[in-house]
Amino acid sequence: MTNDDHVDAGDIQKTVGDAKLTIHNLPSPTFKRTLGWQAPLLEPWLNKGCELAGALAPDSYQDS
Repeated sequence: MTNDDHVDAGDIQKTVGDAKLTIHNLPSPTFKRTLGWQAPLLEPWLNKGCELAGALAPDSYQDS
């Protein structure tokens, strides 16, 4: 999620069926800090998201 919310995983599980559900929060930077969402100032945040996705490697999950 791109916010600080904490949700009940049970409420979300039904949206993914039998798939294993894991929720990660990556709060978005402030409008002020990015000077109105300027792309170069969003790059560190985007890189964090890419690093998280790479570490999770969702394409490597197998049925267990």
